[in-house]
Amino acid sequence: ILVTAPEFQGRGVGRLLCNEGLQIADREKLSAWLEASARGRRLYQKLGFENVENILIDLGK
Repeated sequence: ILVTAPEFQGRGVGRLLCNEGLQIADREKLSAWLEASARGRRLYQKLGFENVENILIDLGK
């Protein structure tokens, strides 16, 4: 699980953390996938992830 504290969001910290994790996965020949909120979509697309499925979760229930 990877999260960025609110005070560090929008400052490139999430990108650095994701890139480090992806480099480790590549080095170890591991698959990588992502489950994320819509809020982070732009970041993940910039990192090369592609949307393959959307799931709506109703937190009001």
